[in-house]
Amino acid sequence: MKKYNLILVFSPDRSKILMCLRKKAPHKGKLNFVGGSIEEGEESEAAAYRELFEETAVRREDISISHLIDLTYCEEDLLLEFWSGTLKNEKPVFGKENRLEWIPADSDFSDTSRFAGAGNIYLMVNYARLIASGAVCPASEHFVHNIAPVWDKNSRVLILGSFPSVKSREAGFYYAHPQNRFWRVLAAILCENIPESIDEKRAMLLRHGIALWDVIASCEISGSSDSSIKHAAPNDLSEILAKSKITHIFANGGTASRLYDKFLLQKTGIRAVKLPSTSPANASASLKKLTAEWKIILK
Repeated sequence: MKKYNLILVFSPDRSKILMCLRKKAPHKGKLNFVGGSIEEGEESEAAAYRELFEETAVRREDISISHLIDLTYCEEDLLLEFWSGTLKNEKPVFGKENRLEWIPADSDFSDTSRFAGAGNIYLMVNYARLIASGAVCPASEHFVHNIAPVWDKNSRVLILGSFPSVKSREAGFYYAHPQNRFWRVLAAILCENIPESIDEKRAMLLRHGIALWDVIASCEISGSSDSSIKHAAPNDLSEILAKSKITHIFANGGTASRLYDKFLLQKTGIRAVKLPSTSPANASASLKKLTAEWKIILK
């Protein structure tokens, strides 16, 4: 099945919606949401943020998007994922392939002579408004963290993520998605070969005094979308900190940093250093840039 995404982007005051004027079929000459194809093996959230950046120059730090609904077109063997978010601040946008336009949010999106999607854009905009108002909630499930922390008495630093992705939950170990650059970054700064197996990954961490866990012990989450996390309960770091030599804590990305500050900072008394996310959703950060910034964990 072919998979695509569409991302509805609201202006900061939600008075306008960012759309593109299609230059090619399908829907040539009509306004549509930005989006594109999901690559084979690519996580949905990572694909949405990648397409958003490629088509608009909007970065992950500029917006938090949520996965709202999927549309399946059986005859075309096609799945369309619908995402929505609101820009945190005003910022310029740039369209490489299609011209971008800010359309008033009160426009008649049912006008199929102007808007693509055979009326579906009208339905999607209304659904996003219902979600934002709290009248309905996007689909989410409750999950309990199922991966044990990696640490021992000689651990000196602790790296915390937010919550395991779908791929990591399935694999039973951290950063299992092949496009997540965590293991490549760590191997580079530690001058090690990239570990392949779980045992190799665990051994590399412990050899260098690195502990690994996540901030959240349980939560409701839609897929792997950090932005959809709610009703979160934190992990208890007291035993790890008491029985190891950990003096420094690092957060892998903005969500992990925010959740740590909210739930754990007062309990631990150790301020976490926020590092750029190794997630493929952080498409603007190259492997070289990530490696340079992550070297701080060795100091």
